Amino acid sequence: MAANSLTSLPTVAIELQRCAEAVAIGNDGLARVCARRAVGLAAIAAEVVPAQANAMTVLRHVAEDTTYPSNVRLLASSLLNGERARLSGTSMIADPGAAALTIIQSFACQSN
Repeated sequence: MAANSLTSLPTVAIELQRCAEAVAIGNDGLARVCARRAVGLAAIAAEVVPAQANAMTVLRHVAEDTTYPSNVRLLASSLLNGERARLSGTSMIADPGAAALTIIQSFACQSN
């Protein structure tokens, strides 16, 4: 499935929109949650993972799978991080929506 058709799926598009809205109001936690959901829903639609997989499982899969480019694995790993990581000094992703889009685009490449 092409990346643009993955991002146009209603559920994925809704989560990406919610992510953008959360970023706009400074709610970083909600933005990460929505970005994670978008990635999870797109991965299931692209049949990258089993239908029962959750978003965190998808992100762990992408972060550890060496068939994905290193930048995609790094983005997936970064989206796994939460508030505790930020408090401990770990750098956080500035734009979770852009990270989600990059990861979702990689699903289209994986299925080719």
